[in-house]
Amino acid sequence: MKLRIALVFAAVLALGACREVPQGPQIRDVRPTTLERGDTLVIELAPHVGVAGHLRPGSEVTVRLTGRVSPFKKAAYDGGLALSGRAVGAPNADSADRILVTVAEPHERSLGGHARFTGRVEIALTEGRGGVLRSAPVTLDLFPRSLRRLSEGADAAIEQRRLDAALGMTLGPSADGPVVKDLVADKPAARAGLVPGGVLRQIDDQPATVDGFYAAVAGGTGAAKIELRAGGPAAPLKLVSLPRQALPRPFWGWLAEGAILFGIALVVVLLAAVGGGFITVWERKVAGRMQSRIGPNRVGPNGWLQWLADALKLMTKEDIVPDAVDRPMFLVSPYLVFAGVFLTFMVLPFSQLLVVADLNIGFLYLLSVTSLVVVGTIMGGWASNSKWSLLGGMRSAAQIISYELPAGIALMCIAVVAGTLSPQEIIRQQGGWPHQWFIFHDPALFVAFIIYFISALAEGNRTPFDLPEAESELVSGYNTEYSGFRFGAFATAEWVNLWVIGALATALFFGGWQIPGVSEARVEQSLGLQLLSFAVFFAKAATGVFVTIWLRWTLPRFRIDQMMGMCWKYLVPGAIVCLLVVAGWVWAFAGHPGAQLVASGVVTFVCGILPLAYFLLRVRYTYRATGGKFDFNVFR
Repeated sequence: MKLRIALVFAAVLALGACREVPQGPQIRDVRPTTLERGDTLVIELAPHVGVAGHLRPGSEVTVRLTGRVSPFKKAAYDGGLALSGRAVGAPNADSADRILVTVAEPHERSLGGHARFTGRVEIALTEGRGGVLRSAPVTLDLFPRSLRRLSEGADAAIEQRRLDAALGMTLGPSADGPVVKDLVADKPAARAGLVPGGVLRQIDDQPATVDGFYAAVAGGTGAAKIELRAGGPAAPLKLVSLPRQALPRPFWGWLAEGAILFGIALVVVLLAAVGGGFITVWERKVAGRMQSRIGPNRVGPNGWLQWLADALKLMTKEDIVPDAVDRPMFLVSPYLVFAGVFLTFMVLPFSQLLVVADLNIGFLYLLSVTSLVVVGTIMGGWASNSKWSLLGGMRSAAQIISYELPAGIALMCIAVVAGTLSPQEIIRQQGGWPHQWFIFHDPALFVAFIIYFISALAEGNRTPFDLPEAESELVSGYNTEYSGFRFGAFATAEWVNLWVIGALATALFFGGWQIPGVSEARVEQSLGLQLLSFAVFFAKAATGVFVTIWLRWTLPRFRIDQMMGMCWKYLVPGAIVCLLVVAGWVWAFAGHPGAQLVASGVVTFVCGILPLAYFLLRVRYTYRATGGKFDFNVFR
């Protein structure tokens, strides 16, 4: 026994000795990952950077992005991108802890449009010995044309004209920088000391650009510090202070931005609702096949438009509100549930480019907006003033709040491995092949996926966790007293939630939109591969939806004590153990990609290939036992 303990201890020491020891300046982080003109690229350095005297505050450095800059639907640009920056540190510090680089206008002009850089970021001293101090892999979105910029660009020209009128000047581009034109006397620009023909060099210690000038003087208090040169290249620099102009934004600008965002949200809601409608028909057809009966087969081709007929019927039915209900809460609760489900589509990345908002706190956003479902469900059950509805609401509150805890802890295991809370970035860190998916990263993550999936079924009120509805006991549970469109809102949110469960599992555990054998750079350069990546994501999510439907018509309903006992006695402790194991796994395999690859292959074989082979053998056995009459087609 002592010999075994000694061998284990020696193996741990050897594993620690094999870990990569940082030498020289280390790049810890690069933020932000999305850059536009005028943004500041912040490169954070490890604390020991200045120990060897490599980099000190105030040092001029060159940050070169070496790799591949590939604008979508354009030829790839392999020349790299060089940016000037400077090292900064804490006050009175001997070593630098970060590097600041400002993205200037010429870079956008040379690249143009939306471009993504994939490669490495290198730091080199501009003066002295030079040479590359350290490089690290990085992926940056350069100058994206986001949806918000559509509305911002609509009133940008008028906003500049309003500022020009208030300042008494106009500003135009030139080869040397922004140049002052048409200066009006007795206006703030002339009183500050700006002169006609003066070329702006810096604005608030940043390289001067036309857009940067208007951004610096628009709104706020105080004055913008402007450095300009008048009288030719040999003229001395002049520093002036231009008061900022706090001009109110016109109402039509807010109205235009709100209309554009509302239109985009409406499109997303309609598409998601249509997808939820198709799921209702699909589930009824699967249920019919599993119970040897006929499903929807009248409305549309093979009954696939039955969801449209049901939706029209619900919208045209009379909206009955009982007299004894709490009317405001009764009317609002379906829309809270509806909003809690549909807001999750803001951060779900359906392809490399098809994502509404790539938030770096996507996890926290998902956990926060889904809590609206709990609030809406409890409000609906309480406000109905019905025993059945009240019992359903209380069950739903206990169930959803309890199962949110193991689900959140299981998802945090992904954050530990990926080192980010952005769903899009998590997909980028995976690959197209199964051994590259996070579900097979280590055994603890495989168990974490099972915990998340069970918890997601419970949060979505899906069988065997459908106690809040429980048609055999509570008639319909928390929505018993609802009718018409509001009843349809509850039902639509539940069906759409199946897409959310499948899409979130696909993004976090199954590689998302990654195509096997195809790199991200190739996908970005081809519209066909972009469509294929969306098809891959859709197929994975649809598989998750089918498994969820399959379980509903296979397993019986739990009792309330069994459901709560499984959550608090097994899933919560299991999720905590998974989180600790994943953290230890990441620490142990850091710097050893070969060992991690072997471990992922073993987990893929044991947890993926073997269960799939057993499942196929059981299907083959069932097919033969039924005399070859087993019908696999659940879409008819």
